[in-house]
Amino acid sequence: MVFIQSDASINPGSSGGPLVNVDGELVGINTFILTQGGGSEGLGFAIPSATVAFAYPQLRKYGHVHRGETEFQFKRLLPL
Repeated sequence: MVFIQSDASINPGSSGGPLVNVDGELVGINTFILTQGGGSEGLGFAIPSATVAFAYPQLRKYGHVHRGETEFQFKRLLPL
């Protein structure tokens, strides 16, 4: 999964809030922080808003996300 790294302060237990840009547009949903001291100092990570927009309707409808499927076919190539 891809995350957006930010230096926004995320307190343990209060993730889930919006990550917005300077224009007030939603960029992602704050998810977790990596910190050495256990406080709000560290690297914050957010799920990109495009990922949320894709997953949320499926989570509401099915309770889980349907992943894409890829089909492969192997064919023997003959010389010309």
